Amino acid sequence: MIFLKQISINTIEELRTAIQTAIELEHSTIPPYLTANFTLSNTGNDAISNVISSVVGEEMLHLSIACNLLNAIGGSPILNQPEFIPKYPGPLPGGVDTGLIVPLEKFSVELVSDVFMSIEEPEKPIHINALTGAEGSMTIGQFYQKISEKLIFFEKEAEKSGQTIFTGDPDKQLIYPKFFPEKLLYPIKGLDAALNAITIIVDQGEGTGTDPFVNPDDSAVEEPAHYYRFQEIVKGKSLVRDSSGGYSYSGSPVAFDPKSVPNMKANPKMADFPVNSLAYQYSKLFNFTYTSLLNCLHLAFNGQPEKMDDAMGLMFSLRLYAGKLLATPYPNCPGYVAGPSFEFVANEEVPKEGNPFMEKAFFKANSLVTKISVSDIEKSKDFYVNLLGFTEDERYRINAGGNFGNESYVQLNLLKGGQNIVTLGLYKDISQPFAPAPQNGTVPSFIVEDIETTLKIFQKEKIKIDSQDGQIIVSNTSDQGYVDRFFFFRDPDNNSFVIRENMTYTN
Repeated sequence: MIFLKQISINTIEELRTAIQTAIELEHSTIPPYLTANFTLSNTGNDAISNVISSVVGEEMLHLSIACNLLNAIGGSPILNQPEFIPKYPGPLPGGVDTGLIVPLEKFSVELVSDVFMSIEEPEKPIHINALTGAEGSMTIGQFYQKISEKLIFFEKEAEKSGQTIFTGDPDKQLIYPKFFPEKLLYPIKGLDAALNAITIIVDQGEGTGTDPFVNPDDSAVEEPAHYYRFQEIVKGKSLVRDSSGGYSYSGSPVAFDPKSVPNMKANPKMADFPVNSLAYQYSKLFNFTYTSLLNCLHLAFNGQPEKMDDAMGLMFSLRLYAGKLLATPYPNCPGYVAGPSFEFVANEEVPKEGNPFMEKAFFKANSLVTKISVSDIEKSKDFYVNLLGFTEDERYRINAGGNFGNESYVQLNLLKGGQNIVTLGLYKDISQPFAPAPQNGTVPSFIVEDIETTLKIFQKEKIKIDSQDGQIIVSNTSDQGYVDRFFFFRDPDNNSFVIRENMTYTN
């Protein structure tokens, strides 16, 4: 269990300071949870990854609720300053020294048991003894209880003179139904809404003294509170209600297979990497993306809610760069790979508005459409939609002559996790498939996690596949030792495409 320093809240300004601390505390758990989860990607540990992902999503919800609460009483959330990010390894914001040091490490059951469960441990966990707190300290639940009590006190005092402490600009209240149900993230405009919001945070994080499951009113699905969710990982089984009216870890397996988890060196720092190394370049890209994410969140909670869409896109980019780091050898540390460091990039390192490179049209682009020449729009659309999983964006359809004649156009999107990752534009500008098939030219590539499985699916669907000297899957090794495996396939018009597997490193 972590314990926070006792705080004095005697004024509205001190209450605002306490809620800013709550924002920092909710954020501070996300980097260690994300780091562990990044190392589980594509390792077959999906059950554990799903548990951690669910907690991360709710920590982001709690941060959002705390920002709405601070805005409601006339404060302004601050998320875009270097001191907003704690130093890892180290204690969390507002904590007293109880010996709990929070690192950035690869996933392990011990990390969950010794650190993650300690962060989320309630004052009175069911069937588990709590740690003894330091003198003059309080638990996270007690911290939020104190905020609730002071909200009630200051509001009652304000009402005596016909006023209210909820003087914030209502336009700064953020909702984001794309990601958070409106019953969980909603505008806070009065005392009842504020107290209910705090209940959601505490219930999801700690549960209650009698029920480890989150109250259905405080969750989108039935699930245990964070502490008990992490204990599912330690016990290796999900938590269920048993026939006696109690609870047991006897549900579906939550097993851990360590074989494929990358050996990430704990607590990496960008400054530890040589500036000309691949690890440094990926680390800087990761941290630039992370800084940009914090800037977007800061703006979103300070009157520019449209920035939340940008923030969500940057969250997906974080995963991309984390994957690249975890596939990159740690310089001068044989046997280890690099990892994310979650550092704030100084302003002078971030491209400014007016930067001549940023003014070029290319850098303003937010998507790329690849045009594909086809002879039969409907036949090609059937191939890409039914065999490759694309969907049509009907806004762009041009049905020339009413029968998809020459100069007809159909635009297709390949979606993953609700995000568009590939866009193809099928354009009828040839009368028949290319014959003979082109041997050169532009060749789009699809990146997959398992090339052998993809090949088997393509062969089953009788998709035309090229071979080279009798070999279908071929490979190249880069100058830096990365192995690139790929094969070529054709669409109905003999346009060539590549299936590539994520690059791996070989010594």
